[in-house]
Order: sequence, then C-alpha cells, then structure tokens
Amino acid sequence: MNSPPRAKSFFSYFRVFLDLAKWKFLLLPFLMFVAGLFEGVGIVLFFPLLARLQIGEETNGSAFLELFSSVLRALHMDTLTGILLLISLVFIFKFFFTFIQDIIAQRITRDLYRTVSSRIIRGWANADYRLLYLQTSTGYFMNILASVLWTFLGAFQNYGGVLVSLIFITVYLGFSVLLDWRITLSAVGAGMVVFILFRRFMTLTKQYSLRVVKEDERLQGGLVEFMQFYKYLKSTSRISTTGQYLEDIIHRATHLRFKIAIIGGFLANLPESLAVILVSLLLYVEIAFFGKEFSLIAVLILLFYRTFMRVVTLQSSWQKFLSGSGALKVIPEALEKIAKLKEQGGIIKKDKLDNAIRFHNVSFSYDTKLILSSISMEFKKNTVVALVGASGVGKSTIVDLVSGILKPTTGEIMFDRIPYQNLDVSWLRQHIGYVTQEITMFNGTIADNISFWDDRPKEDVMRRVEEQCRKAYCTDFIERLPFRYDTMVGDRGINLSVGQRQRVAIARELYRGPDIIVFDEATSALDTESEQYIQKSLDAIKGTKTIILIAHRLSTIKNADYLYVIDQGHVLEEGTFKNLYENRNSKFHQMSVSQQI
Repeated sequence: MNSPPRAKSFFSYFRVFLDLAKWKFLLLPFLMFVAGLFEGVGIVLFFPLLARLQIGEETNGSAFLELFSSVLRALHMDTLTGILLLISLVFIFKFFFTFIQDIIAQRITRDLYRTVSSRIIRGWANADYRLLYLQTSTGYFMNILASVLWTFLGAFQNYGGVLVSLIFITVYLGFSVLLDWRITLSAVGAGMVVFILFRRFMTLTKQYSLRVVKEDERLQGGLVEFMQFYKYLKSTSRISTTGQYLEDIIHRATHLRFKIAIIGGFLANLPESLAVILVSLLLYVEIAFFGKEFSLIAVLILLFYRTFMRVVTLQSSWQKFLSGSGALKVIPEALEKIAKLKEQGGIIKKDKLDNAIRFHNVSFSYDTKLILSSISMEFKKNTVVALVGASGVGKSTIVDLVSGILKPTTGEIMFDRIPYQNLDVSWLRQHIGYVTQEITMFNGTIADNISFWDDRPKEDVMRRVEEQCRKAYCTDFIERLPFRYDTMVGDRGINLSVGQRQRVAIARELYRGPDIIVFDEATSALDTESEQYIQKSLDAIKGTKTIILIAHRLSTIKNADYLYVIDQGHVLEEGTFKNLYENRNSKFHQMSVSQQI
C-alpha cells in the first residue's frame, strides 16, 4: 500500500487527506461550494427586498442586479411575499447542504482514525523484528497512536474549517465583485497586506508544532521505561533522576504549547479590529466620494460582514491547523516507515514438522558484529535438544533464527526440505511455543492468560485450560486460589509467584498445541521446588513435541536427547549428555563440575 505524500504546502496537505480519505474527501468542497452559493443568493435577495420596502433602487444600474431582477420576474417571485419566501427556502437549502457536509466530515474523521491506526497496528504486527527495534524507539509508535493521531485528526477538522472558509469567502467576494468590483478589490488588497504581516507568526506556529511532537515522543518512551523499570529505579534511588528527566520534557512541551496559544490568541483577536477599520474606511469613501446608494452599500456591508466572519474563522482554523501540523509530517512518515519495515517471507504452509529443522553453515551478524559463525545443527522431530554455554554466545540468537524472527546473514535453514525463506513465517510461528525467562503475563485472569481470550464456547475452553494446567503442574496451586481460574494475575502477573507464572506460561504454550516449544532460560530465576515442577512438565510432554532448551542450570537438561555447546558463536561440542559429561577434556564436563553435577 502506498504511503500518503508528505505535506509541505496547503495543496500537499490536501493530497495527504485525499490519499487517506479517497473520494469522500472530494465531496466536502463540492457541498461547501453549493452551500456557499445558496447563502450568497440569499444575501443578494436582500437587495430587491429593500427595493420593495422602498429603500433604494431595485437595480442601482448594476447589470448583475438587473439580471437578478429579471429572473425573479420570470419566476413571478418579485413580490415582497415571493422574495421573503425565496430567502427562507435558500437558507433552508443552505442548512441542508451544510449539515450533509458536517456528517461527511465526521465520517471521514472516524474512518481516518480507523484507517491510520489499523495500518500502523497491522504494520507493527507484520514488521521485521530486527528492523523494527533497530530503527524505532520504544515510544515512537505508542506516541503516534496515543497522541499524534488525535492531533492529526484535529488538524484534519481544522483543515476542513479552512476549506469551508476559503470557499465561502470566494463565493461572497464573487457576489461582491458582481455588485461593485472596485470596493471589493480594495478590500481584498487590504486583506492580503494583513495576511502577509501575519505569515511570520504562522511559520513560528508550524515550527513549534513539530517540536511538540518530538517532545511528546520522548515523553511516551520515557513513561514506558519509567513504569517498566520502576522497581529498579526505586531500589537504586534513581527514580528522582528519571522523574526530573520526564519533568524537563513536560516543561519544554508545555512551554511550546504556551507559545502556540499566545500566537493563536493574538491572531484570533487582532483581525476583527483591523477589518472593522478597513471596511469602515472603504464604505465611507464609496458613499462620500462616489455617491453609492444605501441599499447597495447595505448588501455589500452584509457580504463584507459575512466575509469578515469567515476570514476570522479561517484565521482561527488555520492557526489551530498549524499548531497540529507537525502530525501531518509525522503520520505519513510513520506509514512510510512501517511499510518499509514489513517482514519478507515465502508462501509455503506446511502442516507439521515431519523430520527436522536443520542449520547448514549459518552465520548471523548485527551490523559488523558477528554473533554466529558457520554453525550447523539439527532439531529432530519430537526430540529434546539443549543449547548450553555462557551468556552472550549466541544461544538465544539460534532460537530467534528457528522462529524466523531473525534471518541468517549467510547459510541456510531448512524446515524438513523447505528453505526458511520459502515458508510463510506467520504460519511457522503458529507452530512454535515460546517460554522465556522474562515471563509474559497479561493483566487478566489465569484462564485468559492460558487461553489467550479464546472465543470458542467457554465450556470447551475451560476443559482445554484445565487439561493443559495438569500437564504443566499448575492445577494444585490454582485450585487453592479463592477464584481459581478466574483469579486476576495483575500487572505482569504480580499476584503470582515467579514459579507459578512460569507454569502458567507453559500451560499457555501447551494450550496452543505447537509442534515446537522453546524454553529460553525458563528455570534460571526459579527456586528448586519450582524448577522440579518445570522439569516434570518437560518430562510429561517429552516425545510428543520438538523441544529446544536453553539453560544455564545443567541439571535441567539431563534428560535432553542431544546437546550443543555454544562458545563465541561456534558449535564447540555436541553429543548426548552422557557422552559429553564423560569426556573429562570437554568444555561441558568443566561446566558440569563447576555446577557440582
């Protein structure tokens, strides 16, 4: 999907909204123009009305008014009653078209929010993991969805207000020119001078708006990290330093918003005084020096008054639009960025693993840093394969390659006989379970965390939840809880112990029924009793799933079918637990001795 163009001018802003809202956006100016015509006709109808009231001549020598009067006579509507009826009908039609325009504008606003947020969320979900975290910050997309998108919608509404005002001003001035071109052009010239004088303030507002967006992004990211690492910050007395950093961001953002508000107040209030002075001077000249009829001047005053009110609205809408125009730059950039981050993959969907996942001379690098170097290994179906080694040697990277989150720099990974690049990676991950050291818990009930809000009949869901809990050895502690499976786990599972969370996480992965389950340091933070429960869970599913274990505690991999010892990105040793342990010269034997195994 193409990204909308980046906005730099009034018309490029129009293209941004047109790209997102499509044909519906084109209806707005059409309906505004029709409504403006009705109002313009309604105002001009006051001229023959004044003539019928014997205030001034009916045409005042104007060709346009003569044509207008001829049309009224042809329609037999040149009587006082007819003119009043026409004025009423014209303004009713004007209301109708204005109301329809408002409805469409609100529908576009609603659809814009749905379209942009959906594209960002789906793009985020389908993004390449590595590119996403290399090229964006924590708060980038959060700030867009929580703040910038609403600013963008506000900017759209204000842009619509600008369009409305421009079209109505054009219609009013068109009728004014037909009535008296000289005074109209004089008024337009004076208005252009005022606009040029105010342009500098508008530029400042636009610059401040972009800076506000950047500060909001920093604030969103800082708040996320503040909450994520609250315990550490509190324990190390660094929470005040972090709090001061966030307060500084808030201070800068609010100061910029204050400047925008001051400029907005100045631009909103000054034009009224200037306009009254200019119109008064122009009308005085027309009456005193050119002898214009009062009836013509009265209609012109009404047109100029309506023009002036629209100019004030235009000024206010444009100022508000500029205050949120930073979002007009950020949203297209975000959509373009998220499109470029899209994960690439194949289309093959294989029902299950029949033989093995094989690595053949696989290397992986982060930029210039080599993480894995020409490793070859295999994970046979329904076996337990353990990866052991010190921290930072590439074990987790191997697992990320298995799940397709990372792509090898060189070499090839095969799913049975199918190269990974030919597989549909989203389908692949549906067949992989993942239990990590940093346990993933959502703020819901235990049942919700296991079933992941499965929308099948509740009886079927609960039957399956209880079955997987028995396999994960968490039934006993759940049954002792007051609300059992309906117990709220709290933010990140705070209401459960670490061991309980880990067993619930295992039950969740078993609930999915994957072919492959990864345990990434799943027992490193557990006490001995909890570790034993996890070991029982592993033993219960051994032989029915392909299990990949990453472990520092070698006691948890005694029952593994095969081991790979990873060191500095290489496969240093491989074999069974027994063979490697009995080789006293092996790295694995040294590791076992150090852990008193």
